[in-house]
Amino acid sequence: DGADTFCNNDVNVYYAGTGVWKNMNYAGKKPKPRCGHQSVVFNGGLYVFGGELSAKDSYHHYGDFWRLDLKSWKWEEVKMRKGEKGPSPRSGHRMLVWRGYLILFGGFFEQSHDVKFFNDLYTYEFSTNKWTLCEYGRLAQIPIPR
Repeated sequence: DGADTFCNNDVNVYYAGTGVWKNMNYAGKKPKPRCGHQSVVFNGGLYVFGGELSAKDSYHHYGDFWRLDLKSWKWEEVKMRKGEKGPSPRSGHRMLVWRGYLILFGGFFEQSHDVKFFNDLYTYEFSTNKWTLCEYGRLAQIPIPR
């Protein structure tokens, strides 16, 4: 009926050849339940950033970054080096993989009915474990926050 929202942190795999869904039970540390996150697959891992845990009148946005090893089904949190900055907590953003980089754009952050929309662009280099905020050129046509 849309009155309640339920978020979980299950991983389900669809086997196209058999038409069967399987819940992958995994032990150990894992991301908290969420929705509105994004994920990409790169080099045997499923990477998840951000998302939200929404309740009737409140949101909690995540700014954490996780990798699920697709062979062992074990999660690990991908931490930044001390002093480095990555994307702020958000949901509704978009991500893709391009030439060894994860590209993250936009999203929003809501707190006490105040919503901030983003038009920032980050790259994450898998080989160096480093986030970089992309700077727009002086004459660039910058997308509106969304």
